[in-house]
Amino acid sequence: MLVIDTFSSGDNCRVSHADLLGSPVVRPIDIETTALEAAYAAGNAVGVWTMEQIVEQGAVQATPTTFHSQITDDEREKRCLSWNKAVERSFGLAELDL
Repeated sequence: MLVIDTFSSGDNCRVSHADLLGSPVVRPIDIETTALEAAYAAGNAVGVWTMEQIVEQGAVQATPTTFHSQITDDEREKRCLSWNKAVERSFGLAELDL
């Protein structure tokens, strides 16, 4: 499972990730939560508050959106092979005097 934030902005991008990974991709309800969740975890670790208090305050979102792969394993393999070929063709481009 991959949990994403604002880096991947569109639903099509998220479905593409799920397709290529063959794994669910989860988008939290509030996509700007990375630092906030880290702060909650740190506060919980040192006893500032309990998980129950965090949940009561609504800090933990209960219903994220999950994107699932929409392609077959054979199609996934073809796409990954194409990607790998494209990456291989790019080797050495940095040395070219373009």
